[in-house]
Order: sequence, then structure tokens, then C-alpha cells
Amino acid sequence: MSGKNSIIATLLALMLTLGIAQADSLKTQLEQIIHAQSITIKNLHLVQDGPPLRLSGTPDQQLKRLLSDYNFVQLSNKEGNIEKIIITSIKRYDNTPPPAVVEKPKTDASYAIKTTRSGSHHLVQAELSGPYGIKLKANMLIDTGATTLVLPASLQSALGFTDRNLQPGFSETANGRVEIMQGKLKSVVIGKAQADNVDVSFIADDKLQSSGLLGMSFLGRFQMTFDDASNQIILKPY
Repeated sequence: MSGKNSIIATLLALMLTLGIAQADSLKTQLEQIIHAQSITIKNLHLVQDGPPLRLSGTPDQQLKRLLSDYNFVQLSNKEGNIEKIIITSIKRYDNTPPPAVVEKPKTDASYAIKTTRSGSHHLVQAELSGPYGIKLKANMLIDTGATTLVLPASLQSALGFTDRNLQPGFSETANGRVEIMQGKLKSVVIGKAQADNVDVSFIADDKLQSSGLLGMSFLGRFQMTFDDASNQIILKPY
């Protein structure tokens, strides 16, 4: 009997790894895969439960299928294995037909970007473009815990922002609630990696140190891998 039980346990483990074990809900499927692959997931509470999906392919492909209705960032190690997933928000849809666009060709390009270190943190230099195309270079601390790109308020006018393209708001930080002004950067370029229409928050200069924060409004456009040994990050567009 012990040999038979061992075979059954092995089969169940294999089914779980492949994402085909019996599941009664979408969230259960997701939990099974991240448990089998030893993946850390943040903000799982944002996932709305529903009936399970029919899945196939690799665990990476299954995760993307299960999270197709969510914005998330995926952190991988140097071997390409997923280590952490951060769900940032639910994708918003409406009934308006999208405008006709020329589909961009898919690319396997990835961008290796040198960083400098501040303790365990990585810093990069970014080229920021304001709403009217005014460009500015700034040192940015990579922060996957920041929802948006964060800059000191003193850079608002330097980038061409005015009251007409900024909205007041609040942000919860480790030091409490702070007032912010919110807007959109025309583009952000890190090395050869670029993202357009990036949400940005401006806060009082004394609330930041010497660098701005490169948050998820930029990082969420890419699959990101930290390479601590070589002091670089690797960004691959989704």
C-alpha cells in the first residue's frame, strides 16, 4: 500500500505543477500554481473569484492566462524562473470600440540596464519627458512598492507641468498620508527601454531623499529581473 500511496502522491504533485489539479475556482487555480512553483504573490486580494479556467502550457503561460484581467509585474531570477508577482490593479474595460491601429510586431527584445547601488537598492538614470515634450534627466530609485513614478514638487515647472495638467490628491506612505499632485509624463526612457503616458506623482521635496522613485506605472510595463551580481536590471516588454 505504501508504494501505491507514493505513486498517487507523485501523480498529484505532477498535476498540481502542471496546473491541472481539480480546482473549484479561479483563485484556487492561481493559489495552486504559485504554491507549486514557490512564487511569492502580492495583492492577491485584488483577484476577483470566478469559475476555473481550462489551462494549458507552462506555469508562466498559465499564470498570464489567470491574470489576463489584471495589471501586474513579474520578477524573475537570472535563470528566468518567476520569483514574485505583484498585482497592481484590475484592468478597466469599456464598450467603446478601440480605434484602428497598426499592430506592433511582437519582439523578444530585452534591455539590460546598468544600475548604481544604494545599499540593497538599485538606482538608474531616467530621461523624463513632460506633457509638452520638455526633457529632463533624473536619478531614480527602483521601488516596486510605489504605485506611480514619484518626483519632487520642484520638478513640476521644470518639466512643463501647470495647474491645467495636474490634479491634487493624497498618498499613503510609511510616514503617513501626504499631499500629492498627479499627472502624466509623455514618456520615460531608461537605457533603451521606453514607456509612454506614465502616471507621475509630485510630493514635497523634503518627503524624498536625493532621488525620485521609479514605481509601477513604468515598471509594470515590463517583466523585470534584478541582477545584483552585475549591478543591472533586465527589462523585457510584455
